[in-house]
Amino acid sequence: MDVTVRHLPQEGSFQWIADGKMAHIRASCVPIFGGESLVLRFFHPGLSANLLEGLGLSQESLSRIRGWLQRDSGLIALAGRTGAGKTTTAYAMLEHLLHQGRIVFTIEDPVEVRVPGCRQVEIQEKHGLTFDSALRAMVRQDPDVIFIGEVRDEVSAAAACRAAMTGRLVIATVHARRPMGVVSRFLDLGVPVSILEEVLSGVVFVESAGHGGRTYRVLGVDRLFHHENGTQAISGRVPSKSRVGKGFASAH
Repeated sequence: MDVTVRHLPQEGSFQWIADGKMAHIRASCVPIFGGESLVLRFFHPGLSANLLEGLGLSQESLSRIRGWLQRDSGLIALAGRTGAGKTTTAYAMLEHLLHQGRIVFTIEDPVEVRVPGCRQVEIQEKHGLTFDSALRAMVRQDPDVIFIGEVRDEVSAAAACRAAMTGRLVIATVHARRPMGVVSRFLDLGVPVSILEEVLSGVVFVESAGHGGRTYRVLGVDRLFHHENGTQAISGRVPSKSRVGKGFASAH
């Protein structure tokens, strides 16, 4: 963040040490009439030890997520409201993968928590480091796993799916109010339903339970696209002429 800039919104992150413990803090600043509004989000100082087993997942959900993380490719989408625990869950997954010896790269805006062993790239558009350029450079590094801090537009949605199609395991956060909303979000961003059904391993939906707790709903691709009786779960949600996003236009 640039302390001399007061007329534009800014985001940044920093570390703070108190009583021998380190906290990771994310800052968001918005200019308002008469001054600035600043919000700080504190992340657990012991995040490096916060593995999957410590998230409070049921044994069934934990087993399902471990299975997805064992794969060489595919897309795991994390969803939930702001502050529900998506970032904490994502970093626990990355820690799990690092312990398996996987090469993990991230694209974040900004980097929220520094993870030892993880190759984290922070978007800096004012210096020319865009999402697109970062991802192109990253793919040349031959990563096993790519974490996308947030799928927010057609470019990042297409990039997440294409990376999963070319032999990478992709973990990405998506803003959605319910698990099925993840499917709708990708479709709205121009991902063809056939491609989404091919690459999506499943959705981990995180909900805040108060007092720092959280609950999880973990749904595999079978539950997201098909009812138990075999009928399509997304029928009626896909328009007859689905819009194809920029990242897939050349393929259609």
